Amino acid sequence: MKIATSRFLRGDDVFKRKIYDTSGEAYQLTTKLIDEFYLLAESNSSIPIVLLFPNQTDLRMYIKNHKTCYSPLVEYLEKKGYRYIDLLDVFKDKIDSKKKIRNLVPSHNSPETNQLIAQFIYSYLKTNHLLEKKLLPPTKHSANSKF
Repeated sequence: MKIATSRFLRGDDVFKRKIYDTSGEAYQLTTKLIDEFYLLAESNSSIPIVLLFPNQTDLRMYIKNHKTCYSPLVEYLEKKGYRYIDLLDVFKDKIDSKKKIRNLVPSHNSPETNQLIAQFIYSYLKTNHLLEKKLLPPTKHSANSKF
């Protein structure tokens, strides 16, 4: 149990050099789940949007090299034409120090952070006319997606 837990916590089977390992089982499962979610939402005339929540490690990594652990997942979402909101955009101009990162993104988000996130999501929905009550055409992947 200790060995399995230790291996899991290190993320050896999830990340390579701190970036999501696209050949790993975790990544493959994640993309399949997103594909399923997207198709199911669209088949129910809903608007699927994938939310990406960065953690402290992602914010620190972004400060250093403008990438996150989940950068390959963003590339996948863009390639598939999926709608997504990367909440890293909420924090980009507010993360100038490790202390600030800990305050914005502790283990559980602060009320201030939740308000920033809610405002950002609302702005995205409004800008993309997703608050209007109408059916949207499916995105380009829906008709021929195979998984």
